[in-house]
Amino acid sequence: MISEDQALSIVRARSKNAQDVEFVVAARVRPASDAQTFAEQSLAEAQSKHFDLYEKGFFIDLMRAGAYVILEIDKKTDTAKRVQAVTLDTTGQGVVQSKDIHGVLGRDVALAIIHRSADFSEAFFNSPDTQIKDLLIKFGGPGAAVSGIPDGQGYFAVPETVKRLTTGPGEMLELTSLSNGLALWTIRHALVMPLYAANPVAAVRQANSELTNLASEFGAKSGGKGGLDFVDQLIDLDSIHTREELTTRLRLLREFSLFLDERSPLPVTSAAYRANILVSTVPLDLVAEHDAVRVYGATTAPGLISIWTRAGDGGLILKGLSVAD
Repeated sequence: MISEDQALSIVRARSKNAQDVEFVVAARVRPASDAQTFAEQSLAEAQSKHFDLYEKGFFIDLMRAGAYVILEIDKKTDTAKRVQAVTLDTTGQGVVQSKDIHGVLGRDVALAIIHRSADFSEAFFNSPDTQIKDLLIKFGGPGAAVSGIPDGQGYFAVPETVKRLTTGPGEMLELTSLSNGLALWTIRHALVMPLYAANPVAAVRQANSELTNLASEFGAKSGGKGGLDFVDQLIDLDSIHTREELTTRLRLLREFSLFLDERSPLPVTSAAYRANILVSTVPLDLVAEHDAVRVYGATTAPGLISIWTRAGDGGLILKGLSVAD
């Protein structure tokens, strides 16, 4: 297991301007009790299917040895310049995933985003489709969860034409939560795949195939179309033009979300799944955009992007969700 001293020594040794920066531990990821077993199982799955290890096995190393998330802070400006996830490989050598922070991000805000993002990621990967609404309210509040962000990015962006068709905030929140749950289904269920720690990208593809099959099964039972075309149509809110189309869409989203939760429930009590959740709360990338509204983004595995803004009390509220390429 990696220690804090080891992690800090590794990033200092790699730094070209260590005298001008400060390294701050932002978060720690402890390995699961059966981490070695789960890592070996994931490796075996990757080998049996001839998949390469993603990022040279970074997530396998993280699962085995744990990790520290370290911010590189500019001493003069007290701004965060880089976020680094540090772990050890099987030989005890340091392994670092390092990303420059885009935009101006102060130390305190960067630390707050990392903690808030990690809390959200853990809750997200524990939430089936039918509980996404509660998750959005908890982290964004009923108002923030339906408003989206100014440029319309992310999955909270409900078209203005659709907003006018809803009966109020409650119905709009239901539409947002159901469509978000479906749009993000594959990256949540990727953690179910034994392959996940070895290759999260391939695991997402496997989860996508499962969603395709389930959508086809649902379509066959309901007498409609199935497959990913059906899923794409459900989450395409721009295709809603009338009140009747909105009520039909909400009904289908409710029925399909319930079907998915019943046919493919998240194994939240599984030790292997929980080990994958630990791997997936590590913030790998931070972004700050300062236009009309200050917006902050954090990316964790397997490509979950949470978008945050400041609340009136100074805290961070969830403003949007998206998926990294």
